[in-house]
Amino acid sequence: LHCVTGFQGKLSCVQGAQYEKISYKKLWAQLIEKDLSKVEMKKSLGLSSGTMSKLSKGEDVSLSVLLRICDYLSCDIGDICEALSVNAE
Repeated sequence: LHCVTGFQGKLSCVQGAQYEKISYKKLWAQLIEKDLSKVEMKKSLGLSSGTMSKLSKGEDVSLSVLLRICDYLSCDIGDICEALSVNAE
């Protein structure tokens, strides 16, 4: 698995020639564990509604956003997201 920052800083992961889907379930678990709400995170980091929507839908967001979230939660990027195979069941 190889993750790269592509066009407009969006994170894309590739395994061979197959693209992966990003899951942010770990992010939501981190927020619950730290007793924080999505709204608190959004306000503290100055995230746009569009970015929050993308996170909620499991869509690509910029690497810089993910790193800001990591800094806010004092964690590593692997603690807030993971790459899932497109063909995973």
